[in-house]
Amino acid sequence: MPYMTGLILGFSLIMVIGTQNIYIIKQGILRQNSYYCALICGFCDALLIALGVLGTQQLTERLPLLNTGLLMLGIAFLLVYGGLSIKRAFVGKTSMDNNTHIQVAPETRLKTILIALGFSLLNPHAFIDAFVILGGVANHLKPGARWQFALGAISASFVWFFALVTAAIYCSPFLQKKKTWQWMEFISGCVMLYIAARFILQAVYLN
Repeated sequence: MPYMTGLILGFSLIMVIGTQNIYIIKQGILRQNSYYCALICGFCDALLIALGVLGTQQLTERLPLLNTGLLMLGIAFLLVYGGLSIKRAFVGKTSMDNNTHIQVAPETRLKTILIALGFSLLNPHAFIDAFVILGGVANHLKPGARWQFALGAISASFVWFFALVTAAIYCSPFLQKKKTWQWMEFISGCVMLYIAARFILQAVYLN
């Protein structure tokens, strides 16, 4: 099912902890405009995913060979991201360790929205995820299934951000444990490797 594929892949990508997720967690812990922050991040992800699927679709219609190239590039990124996530899980150094320098001071709702927009739209990894990985995979699907796939990935973003805020508000001691993030890195990496392997097998089978 394209929707479920998009949902699972969306979760696996967004679970890799970066500056956007760290900011949401700290807003949740401080209870400062937490759900506004999650909503803005969700809408930004939805916009990027839609543009990624639409943009790569337009390009591949003009350059058919680009479809295969984007899929291969997406698979390569999944393999690299997945491998690095699993490595971080086993060596005990998670993405959380690299982002704890982000400071969150008391701020207005407008400032929260602007910062959330910055973390969402000025993040190179978000463009790679939306245009290279999700866009590349979507364009390998049948036309009618592409937007189901995109909707699944968008759903993953909204569910993740709101769940993350809620967990930060009510379960902050759990989220501050390093073991929690190691398990998240491990699960995220395994899912990315599984999806990459599945698309590799599909490509081999079709050829």
